[in-house]
Amino acid sequence: PNLTGAAVDEGYLKLVKLITTSSFSRVYKAVDTTSYDEPDGPAYYAVKCMRNPIARTSARIPHSLCRQLHPGVVPFRRTFIDGPPVSLSTKDDFIFMVTDYCAGGNLQQAIERGVYDGKPVLTKRVWVELVDALTGCYEKGLVGHGALNPANVLLVERRKGVRVTDFGLARMVGEGEGESYSLLSFHRSLTNLTLERATGKSYDPRADDTWALAMTLFTLLTRSTPWEIACSRNDDEYAAFRADPEHYLLRAFPTLAPEANEFLVRCFDVDLALRPSLVQMRGAV
Repeated sequence: PNLTGAAVDEGYLKLVKLITTSSFSRVYKAVDTTSYDEPDGPAYYAVKCMRNPIARTSARIPHSLCRQLHPGVVPFRRTFIDGPPVSLSTKDDFIFMVTDYCAGGNLQQAIERGVYDGKPVLTKRVWVELVDALTGCYEKGLVGHGALNPANVLLVERRKGVRVTDFGLARMVGEGEGESYSLLSFHRSLTNLTLERATGKSYDPRADDTWALAMTLFTLLTRSTPWEIACSRNDDEYAAFRADPEHYLLRAFPTLAPEANEFLVRCFDVDLALRPSLVQMRGAV
């Protein structure tokens, strides 16, 4: 349901605008109703809303992520559970996740508008900011983000930096050991799944993030994705890439520079041991 206009959190927050939707959640711009008279104007937040039964099983946020991990991460404020507005014919509670609001939209929207077309310096800067944000998170104990893609990267303001968000599948060191998730629980585009995850194999969460970073760079450079899912049985484009990894991307995406192609081929190597580390990726770009 669309909760735009609803007051939640005992009236402290009012949902003023629907920002994005997915199959399992909606994200709203919300205003702190106690801040209307502040000298700098009212305070706004982003509020992710899910039905509580779904949230309990599929949108786990580690408690230790309630603190800010890195300046390149959208600060996570709190969660709360609220009953449905009386206008809705449901008995399910909703769970709300509150983060800082980023006025610039998300990276996917900026890419689709062509913001990075023909701007290699800006493209490199944005991508390196993402690498540095993940590096900082790892240093604080993050095992892996688990859902990195351009839609989960927010722009603070127009061309003034990016912030990573949506840590619902993240895990800190010592948390969630031995847990497993089906593909359907990831709630993210299959395009960014690593070869290992797409084929149902065990995977390294950080290698999963570096694969997603490479896919994000590809999208920044081409405004496209090379395949739908990294599984030769189910995706003809990926099968074509595997058949001729050195040349396929150059043929299919003629605007891709040879240097970028060489780097991406390494990132998408079928052998995990041959893929570059996060440090190596940053150095190469």
